Amino acid sequence: MTNSNIQVLQVCKKIPWPLKDGEAIAITHLSQSLVAQGVQMDLISMNTTKHFVKPEGMENVLPHYNHISIVPVDNRLSWSGLLLNLFEKSSYHITRFQAPEFEAALIKMLNAKKYDIIQLESLVLAIYIPVIRKFSKAKIVLRSHNVEYLIWQRLSESETNPFKKAYLRLAASKLKKFELQTLNDIDMLIPISEDDNRFFKSMGYKGPTHTSPIVPARNSISSQMKFHPVQSVPHFTFIGTLDWLPNQEGLKWFLKTIWPHVLTKYPTASFDIAGKNAPEWIRKLKIQGVNFVGEVENAADFLSRSLFTIVPLLSGSGMRAKIIEALSLGHLVFSTGVGAEGIPISDKEHFLKFEDAETFLQALDLCISDPVRSKQIATDGFTWVHTYFDPEKVSLDLIKAYKEL
Repeated sequence: MTNSNIQVLQVCKKIPWPLKDGEAIAITHLSQSLVAQGVQMDLISMNTTKHFVKPEGMENVLPHYNHISIVPVDNRLSWSGLLLNLFEKSSYHITRFQAPEFEAALIKMLNAKKYDIIQLESLVLAIYIPVIRKFSKAKIVLRSHNVEYLIWQRLSESETNPFKKAYLRLAASKLKKFELQTLNDIDMLIPISEDDNRFFKSMGYKGPTHTSPIVPARNSISSQMKFHPVQSVPHFTFIGTLDWLPNQEGLKWFLKTIWPHVLTKYPTASFDIAGKNAPEWIRKLKIQGVNFVGEVENAADFLSRSLFTIVPLLSGSGMRAKIIEALSLGHLVFSTGVGAEGIPISDKEHFLKFEDAETFLQALDLCISDPVRSKQIATDGFTWVHTYFDPEKVSLDLIKAYKEL
């Protein structure tokens, strides 16, 4: 089978455009790299109320797909749905993505073309596995961007409100049960990190796996790194989807427990926060040196405002696209251990790790007092991304796994 004969249908729970969040970046960059190697790809995606994108012109911004089907889906959270789900065995996180209109569109595509691979880009899309089995003989692969239940479990562990804590624990339990059941229904698992791969195997998954990490855009890594000189007045950036609870949790923690200590030592320090769907408390922040800039057109342009990128996550799973992108730009990344989880990089070699105010200031002082060392860390991070996350190698390895399947 030649690469040009492989027919893949990519199934998404949200349109992978614009490239302003990790999920969109992970989906689009991989599909572009696969098509560049000769794979034939179609896309079917929900266009949800939460992540609505104007569907007009998608063929122009995502021209690598042969055919695109976009289906409007109203999956808004409701208090009634949340309350009723307390007495149900199913996970509300999953069932709210069950839409008859999307199922009908999926069946139409499965009847119109014979696919070799159906690639689900989220655990929640596993609810459509019975439909896919009924109308297609294609192999079903689940590209897991994270261990879903682990995110909610970690959020419950750090939650102080007893009612929220109890609900998050219940949500994590239901998701874990669904995740375990789903692992037995797919033909291959594609985690995006080796950490997640080992975790899924420890959960009991015994089928074939192939780790396929997030890759930068095929043209994003230049042969020459442009390093911004370290300045005595530090300026930081953060970008992420701001309705994602781990991002909210991490920002709240950073601003409360670390930022005041930064200002004590560096009173003119500044911190720009960008992202979409920000809650009111972020939009109305009134903290010295902190500036909420809202949704930006281009993540790379925003990150390039500063040498320093902050990833202050306390919970989550998978792999942070924002770290890959920042390293590929030659930036110095400050991240918690959880933030850098799933990415095989080393503290003070490729990035700077912190867990509290003391370790953050130690890392910052190192950068400012030793510009030569700072440039070396940024250079090593840049070189590592260029080598480990080479889009051509990652896509060819995945194509080989497709063929073996």
